[in-house]
Amino acid sequence: MATSCNVHGIIGVRHGRAFAYSHGKNFWKHEGFLPLPSGDLAVDFFTFGGDAAPLDDGPYSGIARVIAQQTAGSNVESTDPVLQLFATDDFAPMPAVASEDDSPMPSPVFVVVGRVCRSNLDVDQNRAFDVDVSQYGAVPQQLIRLRCFYPSTLTRFLKTPVPNVGKHIVVHGYLTGFSHGRCLICVRDIALGPGEITAPPTDSPPSMSLGHFNWKGKGVKRAKYEDDSNEDSASVSQPTLSSSQSASA
Repeated sequence: MATSCNVHGIIGVRHGRAFAYSHGKNFWKHEGFLPLPSGDLAVDFFTFGGDAAPLDDGPYSGIARVIAQQTAGSNVESTDPVLQLFATDDFAPMPAVASEDDSPMPSPVFVVVGRVCRSNLDVDQNRAFDVDVSQYGAVPQQLIRLRCFYPSTLTRFLKTPVPNVGKHIVVHGYLTGFSHGRCLICVRDIALGPGEITAPPTDSPPSMSLGHFNWKGKGVKRAKYEDDSNEDSASVSQPTLSSSQSASA
C-alpha cells in the first residue's frame, strides 16, 4: 500500500533562492513558516526549479508534500531533522493581514496515509500512535514519522481504538508541533485500513448547480424573495472562523 503525507493550508514565504538538492535536482528554496497555536514553525519550502523565479515574500496557500530531512552542519556530523515541504501545485498568494487584526492564522491540515509503527508504552497510554510514511520528495523513498493523538476535547473519539502496529490508516488532522524529528498531529478524522468501494454505474456525470458567494464577507445583503418582497433587506456579516486544537500529545 502506498504511503503519503501532504500539508494543505497557509505558509509564510521569504528569501527564495536557487538550490541544487541532489542528483541534479534544482529547486527554488525558501524560508517557510507554518502557523501553529504556539507560534510559527520554521521549515524549508521548495518550489519547482523550472519556474521562472522564486516566490515573492508573503503568505501563500496551497498543497505540499512533507518529509523530515537530516541536515549536516559545518562543525557537527548532523543536526536535528528539519521539516521540508515540496510544493505540488501553484501556491496562490494571499492578501496581507491588517496589522490591527489579531485573529490567529488557521493551522495547516495534514493528510496522512501510512503504516502504524512501534512506539513506547507512554504513547499508547496517552491514546497516541506513531505513523511511518515513505514518499517521493526531491528523491524517492524519503521518510517522515508522525505522532498522532486523539484530542481529549472531542467526545466522538472516546470509543475510537488506537490502531494496532502494522495497520494501514488514513488520518486528517492539524499540525500542533514538530519535535525529535516527528510531526505532532491532532487527529480530526481517521480511517482504519483499506476498504472496498462499490460505485453504481453511470452513463453521464450528474448535473451540478453552481451559485455565487461574496468571499469578501462585508456588506452582504440578505436576498429578497418573491413571497416577502415587502420586507426590508437586512445586512449580515460573515462570522470569523478559527481552528481550536489540543497542542499536547
